Amino acid sequence: MARRGPGRISSSSKSGPTWEPAGTEARPRPDSFRASLQIAPDRYWNPKRLILALIAATGILSGTGILIAYAVSVAWPPSQDALPLPPPPPSGPAVRLAGSAFVAARIVPVLAAAWAGAKPAGVRVDTQTVSRAAGLIALLREEADFWVAAGPAEEADIEAARRAGLAKVAPLAQWRRPGSEYQIATAALVLLVHRDNPVPALTPTQTRKLFLGQFTAWAQLGGTSNMPIGRVVLAADREETGWFCSTFLGQTDTGQCLRSVGLTIEAPMDATAALTDRVADSPAVIGYAEFGDRGAAKAMAFGTGCDSPIAPAVFRIKAGDYPATQRLYVYTVPGRAPNAHARAFLDFALGPSGQAALAAHGMVDATPMLDEETTDNGQRLSLTFRFPMGSAVLDGTAEGDIARLLAWVRQRSSTKAQMALIGHADATEPASLAAERAEAVQARLRRAGLKNIIAAGLGAAEPVACGGDPMTAPLNRRVEVWFRGAR
Repeated sequence: MARRGPGRISSSSKSGPTWEPAGTEARPRPDSFRASLQIAPDRYWNPKRLILALIAATGILSGTGILIAYAVSVAWPPSQDALPLPPPPPSGPAVRLAGSAFVAARIVPVLAAAWAGAKPAGVRVDTQTVSRAAGLIALLREEADFWVAAGPAEEADIEAARRAGLAKVAPLAQWRRPGSEYQIATAALVLLVHRDNPVPALTPTQTRKLFLGQFTAWAQLGGTSNMPIGRVVLAADREETGWFCSTFLGQTDTGQCLRSVGLTIEAPMDATAALTDRVADSPAVIGYAEFGDRGAAKAMAFGTGCDSPIAPAVFRIKAGDYPATQRLYVYTVPGRAPNAHARAFLDFALGPSGQAALAAHGMVDATPMLDEETTDNGQRLSLTFRFPMGSAVLDGTAEGDIARLLAWVRQRSSTKAQMALIGHADATEPASLAAERAEAVQARLRRAGLKNIIAAGLGAAEPVACGGDPMTAPLNRRVEVWFRGAR
């Protein structure tokens, strides 16, 4: 009997015990290795390729070699699982948008689908999901036709472009003007709970403490359940998570933000639908999402310290009364007109058809709307002018709102309706500032040709937010637009 070398007896063989030489037991078999990679075997280890390579090495130029190679190719056709060739790069004209992940992934596809029936043949819509600064840089380098951003352009964006070597960047004031800045929609970050959760509202302070684990049961917040509060969040790279962390926890580093609440939350989720389903199915769980993605969960109202909490209804979001809102913008380079296809897409997106498409998909479009409720003052328009503390100066956002208000009035034959501008101030400001704000808007509208306007100030008599919370206090510094006889 022949003597075997060092090794071991294996019982894994179907035919009974077999001998495995030493050093082989840890080696993965080729088939199991390929299976672990979940790939077709001949994608990387293809005998046909090996045979053809040997033929090429030993005499492919001879007639015999050519015949053998041909016979192998016919008798052994390529595997159906072979890696396909990469698709050719898209060709033809395109409308290119770069920037905010939320705008690029949620807003633009809806608009592109709605535009499909009206756009010129062969024109496609391309999006690049990049950082704010990278989106602006792509626009400036003419690698994109539009920069899309959640929130208005800021000085930090301009400085980032200059640091990238783009010295001739227009100052911020020019980017904030109509003709370069276009509001395309409004987003709202909502807190989501189960529909049977009896807690009526959460203040920003309560929300912060809840996610930091300082509240552990809903009974501590006015609910009836002593079940532990479950907290679910989206992944750190999601735009909504950055918004949540900066709004409620005061942190701009989302990774650090999630680590700070890491002991009180479940594992972060990549998909919004998974989060909303988890909340909708779990009576004790709370999470967050953008208003249009809330699914079957209930969007929690915000307590502002006043008698009535603010529910995330479309009108309150458009008006900016709901605290966690962001306007979504499309930008063009100041002084540089977009090409014809890009201009056509922008006109469609801002027009009635594009805005209606967003609303039909549960998003908050940028078209002003009248409140359904009629009071002694008439009907309030959702368009609301906001001001920094102590100021009555119209900023870039206000100038854009002036243009949208004029368009709304003229499209609805409301030039004969009585418009009332009601100014408000924070409790820490002079009461006279409320009237100054209303008069500033009135003067600007009169210069544009509207005459039937009255302006009045109410000081701090009708606050939206009480208690001085830094997140909600700015809601009081505003001018509301009211109409009597608008159609």
